[in-house]
Amino acid sequence: MFGNCYKEYKILRKFEDALRTFGAIYAEINTNDPEAVDNFLQTVFDQGLTNNERSGNCWSMNIRPGIKISCALSVNKDAYYYYKGQKGEKVTITVSAQNFIPEIRIVDANGEMDFYLNEQKQNPFTVTKTLPYSGEYTFEVRSSYYSKAKEGEPFTIILISDKSNVQPDIRKDNLVEGKK
Repeated sequence: MFGNCYKEYKILRKFEDALRTFGAIYAEINTNDPEAVDNFLQTVFDQGLTNNERSGNCWSMNIRPGIKISCALSVNKDAYYYYKGQKGEKVTITVSAQNFIPEIRIVDANGEMDFYLNEQKQNPFTVTKTLPYSGEYTFEVRSSYYSKAKEGEPFTIILISDKSNVQPDIRKDNLVEGKK
């Protein structure tokens, strides 16, 4: 039984690697979760299924909750994922890599950056953050300084969202009525 599981795993790895080589999106979704299915369909609609379709690639794309995306590092040894988040939403990003130590940088909707260095060299590496603002967030996956990563190194990323504490994002303006 173990031999068959290992053989199936090797076939799946080859399938994933082949898709990645040709620039295709490879994702795992929970088909029992209607939101994850809808999110996957929206991702394919936005990106296309391959690099040739809609000129998309997996290292610079929108990410949605519940979709585990398999990708590879770009020529700069990083990848960027964009997410429209809401104030108070708690997001958990998990990156798993075989041949490098992953790290994550988050740029929030106001342009402020948080660096999450993987000093314990955890793999998978998970970051949980409560979003301070509503708007677009950028999650940069990159190789740790200590890794000897190169372009094309495979990894997976998944974003899980908890919207139970979402709050209205009312920003106070500094404009004074009647003044320029």
